[in-house]
Amino acid sequence: MTDQKMIHRDQALAAILANTTPLESVRVLLEQAYDHVAVGDIRAIEDFPGCDRALRDGYVLSSRDTRTATSDNPARLEIIGTIRSSMPLPFPLQSGQAGRIMTGGAIPGGADTVVKDEEATCRGKELILYAPVKPGRYTAKKGKDIKKGEWIIRAGQRFTPATLGTLGSLRIREVDVVRRPRVSLLAIGNELAGPKEASAGDKVMASNLYMASALVTECGNDVQFLDVSKNERQTIQKKMEFAMKGDVIITMGGSAKSPADLTRSVLEELGVDFRITGLSISPGKTTCFGLYNRKPVFVLPGTPSAVFTVFYALVRPTLLHLMGRRTQEVGLVSALLDRDIAKKRGTQHWIQGRVRKVDGRLHVFPLLSPHVDTFPAMNRANSLILVDAQQTTVPAGTAVH
Repeated sequence: MTDQKMIHRDQALAAILANTTPLESVRVLLEQAYDHVAVGDIRAIEDFPGCDRALRDGYVLSSRDTRTATSDNPARLEIIGTIRSSMPLPFPLQSGQAGRIMTGGAIPGGADTVVKDEEATCRGKELILYAPVKPGRYTAKKGKDIKKGEWIIRAGQRFTPATLGTLGSLRIREVDVVRRPRVSLLAIGNELAGPKEASAGDKVMASNLYMASALVTECGNDVQFLDVSKNERQTIQKKMEFAMKGDVIITMGGSAKSPADLTRSVLEELGVDFRITGLSISPGKTTCFGLYNRKPVFVLPGTPSAVFTVFYALVRPTLLHLMGRRTQEVGLVSALLDRDIAKKRGTQHWIQGRVRKVDGRLHVFPLLSPHVDTFPAMNRANSLILVDAQQTTVPAGTAVH
């Protein structure tokens, strides 16, 4: 494997997305579709409501029968039955007739308005009205909420709770969604203890596995394989046989090109076609990307800050792309820098920061200091500050992304 020149993050992401495609579709029950992505466009197959319906409990009638009603000469209508919300389209009303109706009940033919219970006077089966009633009161017209043929969701959009409620109201029970990727995570290093080890002893716990697993789950993917490997050729090969069963493979540790780091050379021997072997981003310069039987393979450095940063820079957008999401990027906002940033020219820096609002403006404090340890910084961070490769100094008060 010949190392390529380190490339910009945007170039790397464009190359990765160009070499990966969304996974195949699966049909799921509507209640299982939340946060999945629609494979195709879905239109309403019928109006909703499917007919005019009552919005209140009361009496349904024709407004024409009340046009001459006064306190001295009230309209008197015969109550001929009760209409409940569970009933099919009810009996039609003739002139001079009314019906008892419950909220959600279908408005019968010959009727155009509803009188609430508290506005009605009844004597036995007779409804008495002392003033004219306007047409359309307390009624929902057919197709008021959704019209037949109207777009409900477009391909590439997420199924949200509101979307699922809309589809449910249209009696749609199953939908086609893009299958979620199954992700394999492998941390590599002789010093690491895995989740299955009863006692770590003198080893360091593979904290990257826990963090990466949560990051994968956070964007709606499933962790299929999670393990630790010693930095030994045969051990890496054996572990990778299981990891390669996933849709996406992410290794952490041993990404540098050195005799002591075996990850890249072993993966190449196993058939990984590397397309990226260096990233102009800090932390994460030695990040690599390749394809194994068209499956994305990410080789990340072993430092937690690099795993955290590169996940948001490259891995997360790729996972969202595989899920069929139209938009893969995390949103950018502008904030005023609360402390100077100094760095070397030539590499884009992604710096953990803490965003807060001051006097209506967003401010961000960079958590970059010899006195700030990695995990406390990550725990405090709620953002990543992007500093361009050619910048060396960014003074406090500057607007940054």
